[in-house]
Formats: sequence, C-alpha cells, structure tokens
Amino acid sequence: LKQVSLRIMSDLEVAIDSWARRWVGSNRIPCLSIALSAGGELLYRGDHGWANIESKVALSGDDTFYVASCAKFLTSVAAMQLYEKGQWSLDDSVAQFIPEFADVPGVSGTNGEIVPLERPILMRDLLTHTAGLCPYSFVPVLRDGRPNPFTEEMGKLRAEESLEEVSRRLARLPLVHQPGIVWEYALGIDIVGRVVEVLSGMTLDKYLEENILRPLGMDSTCFVQHLTPEIETRLAQRYKANDPAWMAAPPAAAFYSDAFVGPCMVPLPDRQDHVKTHGKALNAGGGIVSSVADWLKFMECVCRGGVCADGRRRILEPSTIELMSKDHLTKACRFGPTMMMINGRMEDDLNKGFGLSVAVEKGSLGGGLFEWGGITSTMWWVDLRQKVAAVCFSHLMPSIVYPLRSELQDILAAHLDAPPAKRCKM
Repeated sequence: LKQVSLRIMSDLEVAIDSWARRWVGSNRIPCLSIALSAGGELLYRGDHGWANIESKVALSGDDTFYVASCAKFLTSVAAMQLYEKGQWSLDDSVAQFIPEFADVPGVSGTNGEIVPLERPILMRDLLTHTAGLCPYSFVPVLRDGRPNPFTEEMGKLRAEESLEEVSRRLARLPLVHQPGIVWEYALGIDIVGRVVEVLSGMTLDKYLEENILRPLGMDSTCFVQHLTPEIETRLAQRYKANDPAWMAAPPAAAFYSDAFVGPCMVPLPDRQDHVKTHGKALNAGGGIVSSVADWLKFMECVCRGGVCADGRRRILEPSTIELMSKDHLTKACRFGPTMMMINGRMEDDLNKGFGLSVAVEKGSLGGGLFEWGGITSTMWWVDLRQKVAAVCFSHLMPSIVYPLRSELQDILAAHLDAPPAKRCKM
C-alpha cells in the first residue's frame, strides 16, 4: 500500500466534499453517505444531504439504507464459507442441493418454443449470472434483445413464503438462455441463498447473523422482514427518479437537461408494512437493510484477507477472496456485466468481467479491484492491491440514472495514484 500523506488526505476530503455537495445541491439525489479507508485507516467519512427531504431531516452517520443488490455479496460470502468446508464445488449441479432443478422445463427459444437444456445449471452459473434464468420482472428486454417472456411469473415471487418456495417456482420456469453462455442479471444469488439453507440446516437470516454479522459487529444490518423499531427509525427515505422512461430507453436525454420541468425525484412510500411490500420470503439477493458503518466493517474485513477486526476470528480465507475476485466469464459467454446498473458509465463495461457475484477487471486472475451495488444507488468496492475499501450509499432508484460510482472512483484514483500536479481538484 502506498503511504498516503496527510496533505493528500486533506485534498481528498476537499474534493469529495465538493463533489457530494454539487450532487446533493442539484436536487437530483437525496443524499450521499460515504466511507473510504486504505490499509484500515479511514481516508474519508462524510454524510451529505437529507434523510427525508420533505421533513427537512438531515442525513446522519447512523442512518440505514435499503442496500438492495449489495446483499448479493453477503449471501455469496456465506456460500463460500461452506465451499471452504468442502460442502460444494463450483462445478456441482444445483440439482444436487435443490432437486427441482433436475426438472427445469428447458430453454425458451427465439420463437417461444421450448428446447432441451444442453447441460445442467452449475453452482458457478448461479454466482456469475450465467445460469440462463429469467431476469427480474422490472427488466423488459433480455440481453439478446428479446422481450422478457416471464415478467408476470417473476412478479409472483413476492407471494412465496420462503426461499425454498422461491427456488421451486424458479425451477418450474424455462430458462431464457442455455447455461453458461449469456450474462443475464437474475435471481441466481437467491438460489445460492437457498443452497446455504440446505447445507447449513439454518434459515439464511440465522446463518448470516451467526457467521458474518455478529462476528463483524454489524448491528444495524438485517433482512427487511426483521427490522427492529430502532433500525427502522434510522431508515432514510427512498426516492425514485421522476422519469417514466428510465427503464424503457435509458438514458432519457430530456431528464438530464437543465430545462427538465418538475422535480427530478419523488419519494417512495417506505413507511408501511415491510412484509406486505417485500414479501415473506427472505430476499437473498436484495432484501437487506444496513448502514455505511456496518458495510465498511464488512469491506475492511475482506481487505484484511477475511480476518475480523479483533484479529482472532476469520470469515473467509484469502485464497477464497482471490477466487471470488477472479474473472470467471469464459470466451463462450456473450455479454458481461452492465455497469450502469450500479451507478457506472456505459463505457465501463468494456473493461469488466465477472467473478463470483462481483464485477471484476476483465481477465483478472484475482486479487484486484472488485465491486457491486444496488438499485437504490448503494455501492461498494474493494481494491486488494491498495487495500482500499469504499462504501457510498445514496437512496435513489434506479441506480442507472447517474454515474456516481465512476465519478467517486475517479476522484479517489486521482488522489492516491497521480503525481501532485495531476491531483483532482473539484
């Protein structure tokens, strides 16, 4: 790790403060809660904007957020703990653990016909989003341009009672691609969460609490179904971009214009029955609430090679973290991760591959930078080379609207890597 001088740190704080104030002051995002560390030393911590705009409640460092798909990495780490115990391997068929996947109906063809699977779905397919599963119900078009054929079926998942039932419903649907050949963002990590339950004999929430959350002291992190009054009181208001065309044809140019008429964001109805809103089944890939402080503990643990802050307990081996941060997409795989999904730029896709539940540097053998985020504009990354852990939470849906991640990464890189004359001045 490069030695980061106090002067560089001061410049970094000025640059990030200026950047965050500009975004919040534009009235296009509600807030930014940011924490950056290098080698376990805090480089930056700041909270900007509003926990609730309408009530004029300023954002606090203790506030909690719906982290959405950030949860995928948490669930995947749980699975990799069981991988380390020899309970499964990447090339195991999912049907070994969830028998219903032995009877997947087939693959939906270009004309709606059902064709047979060329091979079973493997565990590595679930973790790399190449299982061929139908994407989320809010995704209208597949990566190959076809309409999403099962949006109505996917919308019914919220009615299921458990991860077991969610997995069974998914196994009854035809795939939309043959396994292993297309990166398509789907519910693979939810099925991984069910595998964790099967192998551990515990529900996923209890497994995470016992094996990750409690050892790391992540006291403000839980599934939405288990929100305590204390955590819910600190829950920041969610907002959505006020552009009805954001998913149909992103990006909608008029929305980004200074001449756009009307508010750029509107509040979502968060203060209600969370079970009614999110369903009874634990959402292993997106149903977690957490705080920036909690998530930084998680990221710093990964930076330390899986060792908890007390230096005694370990949640993962360094070799497992290296395996997760390796590019697992093969040459046969069409498409890679869409970085706009996690507040990136469209051109970022060119340099990205995919590891086990995380975006990685294309062709990486492991041990570099890896990252992911959530549709609520919550994002994180870890750079194992520089031992950098970064967490940035906003609360704006969808995450494709603004390239917050890419801009913040540029600022950090400019201050840690560039010579003094080229350091970023915002």
